[in-house]
Amino acid sequence: MEEQEKQEKLDFGLVKQTLRIFASFYKKRWQFLVLMVIFTVINQVLEIIVPIYYKKIVDFLSVGIFDTAIKVLLIVFVLKLVSFIFQRAYFFVVSYFETYGDKDIQQFCVIRMLEHSFSFFNDQFIGSLVRKINKFAGAFFTLNDIIFFELSNLFIGTGGICVVLYGRNPILAYSVLVWLLFFILLNLLVLKGKMKIDIESNKEGNKTTGYAADVFANYSNVKLFGKTEEEIKNLENKNETIRLLNLKSWRYSILFFAIQGFLFILLEVGINYLAIGFFQKDILTIGDFVMIQAYVVMIMMNVWGLGRSIQRLYESMADATEMTAIITKETEVKDIENAKNIKVTKGEIVFDKVNFGYKENNKIFENFSLTVKDNEKLALVGPSGSGKSTVIKLLLRMYNLNKGKINIDRQDISKVTKESLWENISFVPQDPALFHRSLFENIAYGKKGATKEEVEEAAKKAYAHDFIIKLKEGYNTEVGERGIKLSGGERQRVAIARAILKNAPILIMDEATSSLDSESEQLIQKALENLMKEKTVIVVAHRLSTIAKMDRVIVMEEGKIIEEGNHSDLIKANGLYAKLWHIQAGGFIV
Repeated sequence: MEEQEKQEKLDFGLVKQTLRIFASFYKKRWQFLVLMVIFTVINQVLEIIVPIYYKKIVDFLSVGIFDTAIKVLLIVFVLKLVSFIFQRAYFFVVSYFETYGDKDIQQFCVIRMLEHSFSFFNDQFIGSLVRKINKFAGAFFTLNDIIFFELSNLFIGTGGICVVLYGRNPILAYSVLVWLLFFILLNLLVLKGKMKIDIESNKEGNKTTGYAADVFANYSNVKLFGKTEEEIKNLENKNETIRLLNLKSWRYSILFFAIQGFLFILLEVGINYLAIGFFQKDILTIGDFVMIQAYVVMIMMNVWGLGRSIQRLYESMADATEMTAIITKETEVKDIENAKNIKVTKGEIVFDKVNFGYKENNKIFENFSLTVKDNEKLALVGPSGSGKSTVIKLLLRMYNLNKGKINIDRQDISKVTKESLWENISFVPQDPALFHRSLFENIAYGKKGATKEEVEEAAKKAYAHDFIIKLKEGYNTEVGERGIKLSGGERQRVAIARAILKNAPILIMDEATSSLDSESEQLIQKALENLMKEKTVIVVAHRLSTIAKMDRVIVMEEGKIIEEGNHSDLIKANGLYAKLWHIQAGGFIV
């Protein structure tokens, strides 16, 4: 119960933060905002004035002054025409404001998400993130509509009506205000519970979308493991949970509209009852009845919109707060103030008494030290969980150190910009992810403004050119999501070509030849020789044949260096490395 209350408070806090973020978008496009306010006020005032002139028309007609009634009708025509012009002008301005607004929001969300650390994306469904951005933008436009349609109708329209009614008789104005206050409070009470349900439904919807995206991404596993029916059943259960929440929300809506309908009846009958009494006392005229009836209709339309506005606002805020939580989430790894760009001339890397653990009580490294000389080819080996990949992640600043520091050419990487660090490191992962773009674009990603000749030269050095030109579309071939249309070896060669084109002074490879056939491995080994020339290289590998020619091999176990030397020396030492080598039956010697 305490946790639930805490969550509710957090959600309402996020609503406030969401409104602050939305306010920044209004501030950025303030010129459009000013025009929208002016046009809205003019339109509302004209809407209030028109019934006053209809009142005069009826009063003139009731005493037989027809010519004057016609003249007043012409005034109504002019007012309506002016209102029409300002309405068109308003929508013209809105078209600019909302298109700019959509661009601003999409750009803002993407930039803010890309500021997050690697660990953030490890915990997210990508499809769910895209959905949250779209819903965040939708919430902004919903809020904009509510402000300039429903709320303007309420405060300017209904407020202006009360001013006019006060001039005819204060009791009429007070009656409308009391009714309006009661109407708003009662609806807020009904909708208070509805927002909680909508937020829960929204969360379940995001989970289900992410789950479905995960199923589609692992389509082959689902089929080959015979889990199709199980996954369908899981999705059905999740959708049933959402259905029940939506049904509960609908019940609140039905109650909401029922209350509205009953209150409208009270307003219409009550205000006309008062008007009849004032007519009997010669306080009101026949024309006043026409004006009051027009105002009653306007009030009903205004507050009917208010009811829908509150409902839509609750729903849109429930949608937006999830994105706000991401936007306002503290970035785990960020640059210090006035961080400088790193300058890598040699490529010497020093881990100096590093302490690190992924969790508070989970120590991976304690006083870990390692020096990689410039242009040295270093291999990291050891059993799973020994800390090899963690060395790479820390060097790439995917996580903050608990203690100690990492220097590149005597520059502390925690005090330089992350972008400049990554510009000086090429990373070839075990399973390279390619963009759902052409092969040319994927390779050219390694260098801004890369020419066709440069891309092809890099592909040739990576032994990728031959298979690319055999494809129907050649370098224009789309590779599919994450490069699914290519084989493992082809993806690796494209990734290596990209790294060759980048030509960074430091190269990191994580299992670059794992799980490949012998032919692909042989080609990639040749490509890697081209890639490693005149660079500081760190290679992580379980497949020991890939590191036999390294300058130095570091053997790790439980976050510690237990052996180091070249391949021959370590074999002779007959330690853990030799044991791992013999287990691999000679390591697929090349």
